[in-house]
Amino acid sequence: MQDKALIRGLQNDRRRESWLPESQEFTRLILENSPDFLGLLDAAGRFLMINEAGLQCLGVGDVSAAYGKEWRVLWPECARPQVDLAVAAANSEGKGRFCEWCPTAKGELRYWDVIITRLPEGGGGVARFLTVSRDITEIKRMEDALKWSARRSALTSEAAGALLQSENPRTVIERLCKNAMIDLDCQFFFNFLFDRHTGSLHLNAFAGVPEQEARLYEQLDYETVLRGCVVRDCESKGACTAQNLRAKLRESYGVTSYCCHPLIAPGRVIGTLSFGSRTRPEFNDSEIEVMETLSHFVSIAIARAEMEQALRESDRRKDEFIATLAHELRNPLATIRNGFNVLNETGGAALPRLRPMLDRQLGLLVRLVDDLLETARIKTGKIELKKQRVDLANAIDESIQSSEPLLRDRAHNVTVRLPSEALFVEGDPSRLAQVFVNLIDNAAKYTAPNGRIEVSAARCGAQAVVSVRDNGVGIPAEKLESIFDMFSQIGSRPDDSLGGLGIGLKLARGLIEAHGGKLEARSAGLGCGSEFLVRLPLLPPSPDEEEDKNEVAICSSPAACRALVVDDNRDAADSLVMLLRCLGAETWVAYSGEEALKRIAEFKPHLVLLDIGMPRMDGYETARRIRELPQGRSLVLAALSGWGTDRARATEAGFDRHFVKPITIEALQQVMSAAEEGV
Repeated sequence: MQDKALIRGLQNDRRRESWLPESQEFTRLILENSPDFLGLLDAAGRFLMINEAGLQCLGVGDVSAAYGKEWRVLWPECARPQVDLAVAAANSEGKGRFCEWCPTAKGELRYWDVIITRLPEGGGGVARFLTVSRDITEIKRMEDALKWSARRSALTSEAAGALLQSENPRTVIERLCKNAMIDLDCQFFFNFLFDRHTGSLHLNAFAGVPEQEARLYEQLDYETVLRGCVVRDCESKGACTAQNLRAKLRESYGVTSYCCHPLIAPGRVIGTLSFGSRTRPEFNDSEIEVMETLSHFVSIAIARAEMEQALRESDRRKDEFIATLAHELRNPLATIRNGFNVLNETGGAALPRLRPMLDRQLGLLVRLVDDLLETARIKTGKIELKKQRVDLANAIDESIQSSEPLLRDRAHNVTVRLPSEALFVEGDPSRLAQVFVNLIDNAAKYTAPNGRIEVSAARCGAQAVVSVRDNGVGIPAEKLESIFDMFSQIGSRPDDSLGGLGIGLKLARGLIEAHGGKLEARSAGLGCGSEFLVRLPLLPPSPDEEEDKNEVAICSSPAACRALVVDDNRDAADSLVMLLRCLGAETWVAYSGEEALKRIAEFKPHLVLLDIGMPRMDGYETARRIRELPQGRSLVLAALSGWGTDRARATEAGFDRHFVKPITIEALQQVMSAAEEGV
């Protein structure tokens, strides 16, 4: 038995001896033909052996050329911490693994999956390591593409939702761009938006630089930026502020890639959105596509918000216009109704005094309606101009005469400066006079009493330039263009008697443009006055014309119920005084709140009929002060308003009665009776 076992053992040994060369040859073939980079390292991490794939990767012809080279130094600096951790893991646990980018000898950047294994120690007790590096670049790129696709979808869907749901997308841009910076591996972004009031691009949001530095580029020239700087790279030609910004980012912050996109709304560029990175040489097409998509969403959201704001503003102006129209109509209607009531009571005896008053108020009504119709005709292109040779001096003179009652009523100091030469234009004389009347009336209304208004005309090359300048309330910079919109007013409110319908400037600009000219507004801001400039093409010179003037009068007379009428509209006040006298009242008139307080102390009335919408001291404030006077505690205080009175506010101010203009004769009789009875 022992002999048989010995024979089998010898046979096995012979087989092993015959297999060993085969096994070694098999191992050699595997090493040489493996697509993986295989390397045998000594304990110090130097190459002892490399397979064919490794030699090709290192760019050497045989093992001797790679022998003794340190494996660690093949890896870029940023990957070496990963290498060290994997070697430490192999020493302690027998195996380490990591994945990192490393270029080949040809400079191709590849992504490697590396396993380093500690081999059993040989007879000398020296440790050796086997490294297996597999090129998984394509797998990595596919994984990255899938991840990027998911991130891109999440980023763009979040951006679309946030921007399109926000009422003010400008405030959302910063948060969205900061999120995008993470996905795009950016450290900077800048967003500029067009400001139509200044005609330039203003910095809206940014990240990556201190605020004081970013604010150096707060405003960019619109035209220059669009011509030279909406680009994808850092090397745009042409000097401008935007290029200075990119240069600053390169020099101070090491930016190596920069991409700027225009924000485009239908028919116009409304801003720019740019990203910068200092960690990468360039952006790839997919990342640029994301920036373009984000820019597109920002553009749509801002354009939508601007349209919604414009619609809200248009709606607000329309509502304001309707309320203003009612107020403007009620004032002349109140005078006319009062006049007819006076005629009914006196049988026509007061007609000589009433006629000029009624003429003025009817003229005002006609003008209101005419302005509305003219604006509609201009808008629909149906305006008809009866053009002829017109001397601008005559048109200006006629307009000043038309505005003279308002100018006199507000005690303005008016200066007219006309050149010695005649300035002739081709135009419709009545339409041109209408324009100048609108501008002068506008100056009179928006300038405090005793203000200065200057009307001048001059030749400027082939144009005549007419200027209407005042020292009134002025115009904010952002409204220098929008004041020419329909129903637009500055600071108009229900108790502001300076307001109009908000169509005069719109009408004036339309008429001037129909004459081939231009109308523009200038102002240094609120409280700094304003100037309106009319520019018209000149014709060769021709002769002159004449002037005309108007006057106004008021009167008084005694009776039983002592009544005071307070209204800054003189015709409305005077006609109501006449009607009260016809009804038997002893009546006085005051044209301001301050004057009313003096009259009450002097005449001790039983009844005060007080207009709400007066300048300076309005009806509510006047009522409160009247109630503080000893003579004002027991009298009957009645509110009159063309706007419709806020009854709660009126009662709080001390009013006993509330009437909407025009007040009826029956209502007057009732309130007079209440005053006489001491109610």
